[in-house]
Amino acid sequence: MKFQTRLINFLLPFAAYLLFAFQWFNNYLKAWYANIPEETQYLRGALINPYIYYAWLFGITFLLHLTLGIAYLVREKTTRPLIYFLMSNLLFTSYYVFLFAADFPKWSRTGPLNFVILCLLGISIVRYYFTLYRREDRE
Repeated sequence: MKFQTRLINFLLPFAAYLLFAFQWFNNYLKAWYANIPEETQYLRGALINPYIYYAWLFGITFLLHLTLGIAYLVREKTTRPLIYFLMSNLLFTSYYVFLFAADFPKWSRTGPLNFVILCLLGISIVRYYFTLYRREDRE
């Protein structure tokens, strides 16, 4: 498989992760500058507010994507479990991005950005799947 194809497969979800980080931080800044203190407590670790869990999930899945994605980029012959694990990581990421979007307050208007993030993740999952399909076809 060409390096350019593997690079695109790595960079599409990476862009989605960066957009989600931007969205999460932008949501925090809107709450901070609107002086809504109960909304800004999620960075301080309030147990009743679920936003801190989204931050932890983002960190864990982002680090998994970075480590496994770099392994996917470096290896010429990728293994099937590696691609399946990358696909499952992206599925889980799209699930919590959807939950984060559904949990938004009324004053936040980031619906189009959520749609772009979910589309990037979905396209990435399909590209990984077709990478497996093309690999099996050649062997």
